[in-house]
Amino acid sequence: MLDQELHYLLMVGYNLGSRAITSRIADTGLLPGQPKILEYLMEHDGCTQKEISEGCGLDKSTIAILLPKLDKAGLIRRESCSTDRRFFHVYLTAEGKKMGTQVRQICASWDEEVWGNLPPSEREAFLDTLRALIRQMKELSRSHT
Repeated sequence: MLDQELHYLLMVGYNLGSRAITSRIADTGLLPGQPKILEYLMEHDGCTQKEISEGCGLDKSTIAILLPKLDKAGLIRRESCSTDRRFFHVYLTAEGKKMGTQVRQICASWDEEVWGNLPPSEREAFLDTLRALIRQMKELSRSHT
């Protein structure tokens, strides 16, 4: 039964969550993938394009398309790395921080709706398990590449 399969439940959960967040963020004018980048930069301001790719789980080519659009919209700025000109550090602008805060609020509101009446102890236990599964998936992906 598919409702007993980890891969299936993760896929369904991702798709439902992605659609819900995308529809709630539609009024911001952000493209799919951009909210995730802004949210990541809220905690990792000044990171590289590669770090954004790894942190957001997006392909390098997708990041290469989305970052110039965020730059053009005035939400980020890119600065050449002082030690290697091939790399850029990406920073949120003041407008980017405001948009990142709005994205976080939208996502936090959805999270709370989904958690519903689930007690904090069960929430934390679920998150601990999910983090452990993600660590395992990362380890497996490193060993299979």
